[in-house]
Amino acid sequence: MLILSIVYKGHKEKFLSDIYDMKRYLDSRKIYIGILEDKETEFNFIKIFSKGEKIKEEDLEIICLNVSERIYECLITKFYNVEIDEILNEKYFFLNSEEQESVKIKLFDRLIKVPGIDDKDEVYCVNRINEIKKDIVEVLKKNRELNLDGYLTFRTKNIEKKSC
Repeated sequence: MLILSIVYKGHKEKFLSDIYDMKRYLDSRKIYIGILEDKETEFNFIKIFSKGEKIKEEDLEIICLNVSERIYECLITKFYNVEIDEILNEKYFFLNSEEQESVKIKLFDRLIKVPGIDDKDEVYCVNRINEIKKDIVEVLKKNRELNLDGYLTFRTKNIEKKSC
């Protein structure tokens, strides 16, 4: 039974590798899935199947949460590579290039590595990260199909509002 289908253009080796890492993790939790890669013209497809006829709701939730983690990393990486320089130049023009680079690195670390919660700013950051991931899970569960590039393009514009 098809659980999820993800389509994207070009090469996303890290994403694909992360999906296979996820499969190994799920196997260790006795949630068995199959992964089918397919390429049609310029598009790549990753199809995730359940090994049984029907998938339990809690297993679907775990799969969607795990896929959302991988999509979140793609989203933050795209935001970091495409949007962050523009934002820093626009809002923090008074910082020199070394200071901007330092802010950029700290922001990426904070968005990718979930920080410990020591103060209210970190609570805010963790809440924002969880909001973004929750949105991804909702899209996956509702549609069961995701155009990764379209999602990243559409959602990257909203990250600035939700970043910490």
